[in-house]
Amino acid sequence: ITPHHFMLQCPQPQTTMIKPTESQVAEALEQHGLWLSDPSRGKKAEFLQMDLRHICFAGVNLRHAAIVGCDFMWTSFEGADLQHACLQRCDFSYCSLFSANLAHSNLLASRFVGATVCDASLGHAKLPFCDLRNADLGDASLNEVDLCGAIGNRAEVQSMNIGPYPVA
Repeated sequence: ITPHHFMLQCPQPQTTMIKPTESQVAEALEQHGLWLSDPSRGKKAEFLQMDLRHICFAGVNLRHAAIVGCDFMWTSFEGADLQHACLQRCDFSYCSLFSANLAHSNLLASRFVGATVCDASLGHAKLPFCDLRNADLGDASLNEVDLCGAIGNRAEVQSMNIGPYPVA
């Protein structure tokens, strides 16, 4: 499977970075929540090529969201639900994804440099060509994760689970 295969699954980003206001992000999250409960009432969240640094996404429900080419440096996603989300080419450097649910998400070519991904659920997630250097994956669940072409420090890959097998 090539990177092109994964790129076809998500919207393509715009060419310029947009900086939405916190109220615009809050409105998009509210509409997404409505869409999750009844697709005829709300709108699926789409964040394309946006500067979302320092905005708190802790505990939010972004299942099935389309998020491509966004900058989330220093953002909190603690306890967030990102299952089945498209999160391609995003920068999660120095983010806290502690206890986040990223199961079945598509994270193609995203950056997690120095991110805290402890106790996160990444089962069946696609992380090809991701940059995981200095990311803390302590107790992260990586059951059937696609890490093809991902880069990282072997010394940082500790106390995570791949399938039923702990990695020490």
